[in-house]
Amino acid sequence: MRSSIHNWSRPALIALFAVAVSLFSLVPKSSTASAAFDGNDNRPLLVGAIVTLPSSQNFVGEWTIFRTKVKVTDTTKLDQSRAKIAVGALVEVKGTKQNDGTITATEIIVKLAAPPGIRFSFTGKIEELPSTANRVGDWKVSGKVIHVSASTKLIQERGQIAVGVFVEVDGLFQLDGSITATEIEVKPDGSTGIPVKFTGKVEKISSATGRLGEWVISGRKVNITAQTPIVEVARALDGRVIEGRRVIGAVLPCVFGGSRRELLRLWRRHRPHVTICLGLAAGRAAITPERVAINVDDARIPDNAGRQPVDRPVVRGAPA
Repeated sequence: MRSSIHNWSRPALIALFAVAVSLFSLVPKSSTASAAFDGNDNRPLLVGAIVTLPSSQNFVGEWTIFRTKVKVTDTTKLDQSRAKIAVGALVEVKGTKQNDGTITATEIIVKLAAPPGIRFSFTGKIEELPSTANRVGDWKVSGKVIHVSASTKLIQERGQIAVGVFVEVDGLFQLDGSITATEIEVKPDGSTGIPVKFTGKVEKISSATGRLGEWVISGRKVNITAQTPIVEVARALDGRVIEGRRVIGAVLPCVFGGSRRELLRLWRRHRPHVTICLGLAAGRAAITPERVAINVDDARIPDNAGRQPVDRPVVRGAPA
């Protein structure tokens, strides 16, 4: 923070920009989190986004909602009065939790329709492929789940599709963090500087001003420059005066609980009239405001302190 902006000669509207420092998504951001309850008082056992659906009639079979397997039978009541059942739709599940962690559903209520998806393109290495005809099914490319259908265009002019091959994927970014592919093209190998994206744990951070320099992420050396977007917004706006209002930019630790405590400390210190929190969702092509908030911490991978909470309320006793 700049010491020159600590004292104010007149009331000013302070916008506090907080950017979470992360090269990966700790929670499949946005509305992919789940909340689990004990089922008492007719409360849902699970709230989350649909990840996979069976191809059977009336959706009977095994669903995946966030990371939970849900069994749907002929007697399961499906409420589609608000929106239709589809991958990405936000649903509430009522039923019985089994010893293996799965849920046998008695009722599923669709709360929000699946968003159409954000246009998305990236290049990565194929890690997993289905053995089906024309490779229809779920692929894994550089850690991302790619949904490939019969309508997905596969371009193999520069090589054949296989595990270990670099490809460019065009498609729609889904609510659960996966991508529905419209086109996949085989690209040359990585020796010519094809962009690489990966998820990992931050092991070492540069001590230079602005954290610029060499980081180590899951054993890989990563060079952070002034153009790296994780801190660019906060640094660019810190101290600026926009239409008579001074902006304070801050970088929050990417740690469950720690980011909240630091944000509250900054808020008490500066008492801003407006607080805007930003985060980095790798691969997003546009600013995408959150539209759903769920009172749960559920981490796919550990945070920068090594913590990995699962189905834990952010604020205990608060609504889901």
